[in-house]
Amino acid sequence: MKAPGAQQQSDSGESVASLSPEQVNREQQAANQAVLETLGKGPLEAPIEERPDFVSRVEWQIFRGVAGQKEQPRKELVRLVNSLRFYKLREHWQSMATEPDSPRRTDLAEQLLDEIPRRVASQELARDQAHRMQLDILEHFIEEASERNQRAAREARRIGVTFDINHS
Repeated sequence: MKAPGAQQQSDSGESVASLSPEQVNREQQAANQAVLETLGKGPLEAPIEERPDFVSRVEWQIFRGVAGQKEQPRKELVRLVNSLRFYKLREHWQSMATEPDSPRRTDLAEQLLDEIPRRVASQELARDQAHRMQLDILEHFIEEASERNQRAAREARRIGVTFDINHS
């Protein structure tokens, strides 16, 4: 299965090793921007045969090497790619802190809240860390306190956390 926006070019170790630091930086920046094209889409599924646009050639080489050492390399590659996607989206959301009313920041917040339960289920985030992340997103996403508390309680239940919204 070809990943959306997958690269057709060669991603061999040789070509990555020959990149200059400036080229690596440019490719990394392009990959970081490309992750925004995945906004509103679900996580990628196995098998990922080609490098998605939001994964730089260097990241791809590292991920393939790490995944190749695991018992289920295809599954591990998908986990690594989806985890990278989540954290790149989170970085974009954080970088837009001065634009709290931006529709894109709102879309990013919704995407992150939607993906947090998957990160907990795959044991990439501990429940307490995920819950803090949910609260942080909601704090900057929903202005009205009672609405924010209700949403926080719903989101917390999605990751197996319960709390009294009257005392949170």
